[in-house]
Amino acid sequence: MPKILFFFTSSFPFGQGETFIENEILFLASAFDKIIIVSNDCNSRQTRELPKNCYTARFSYELTFFETTSSILRLFSALFWKEIKIIKSVYKRSICLLIIKTMLVSLQKGKIFGKRIRKIIKTYYSESDNSFCYSYWANDTAFALSQLKKQFPQIKMITRAHGWDVYFEANQANYLPFRKPILQGLDR
Repeated sequence: MPKILFFFTSSFPFGQGETFIENEILFLASAFDKIIIVSNDCNSRQTRELPKNCYTARFSYELTFFETTSSILRLFSALFWKEIKIIKSVYKRSICLLIIKTMLVSLQKGKIFGKRIRKIIKTYYSESDNSFCYSYWANDTAFALSQLKKQFPQIKMITRAHGWDVYFEANQANYLPFRKPILQGLDR
C-alpha cells in the first residue's frame, strides 16, 4: 500500500522562506513513497532541490477581491455563530469588527482552500493508498483540512503550530480563528 503525503507549506520549495523545511523534507521523503508539496507561493521560482519522490502543486493563499467581498455570506454559517459563542464564553473577549472580518475571511478561505485541496487529493489519491495531509502551519489551510476530514475520514490529517499560529497576542486582532474546529477536526 503506497504511503502518500500531501504537504502544505507557505512557500517551500519556492523563494527563500521556510528554510527549516530543507532538513525535514529529507526525513519525510524517506518515510513516504510520494510527497505532493502544495505551496502557497505562486510567483517565485523553485530554489530548493527536492528528493525524487517529491512533486509540487501551488495555490494562492490570497483571496481575489470578489472572494473577499463575498465572504460576508459566511455570516449565515453555523461555524461562524459557534465561534462567536467560543469567543465570548471561552476567550472572554468582546466581538469587534476586526475579529468578525478575520472570522469571515477565514471561513471563506476554508471553503475555497477545501475545494482546491480536494481537487489535488483526487488527482493523486487512491482508496488503496495510506495517505496523510500535513499542514506545516496551523492556519486557514489547517482549518480547510479539518473540514475535509469529514469527506476523507481514511486520510490522516495533521497540522503543526509554531508561534504566530499559537499565540493570540502575536496577531493584530489578538485572536486566532477556529482553533476548536481545527483541534477537533484533525487527527493530530
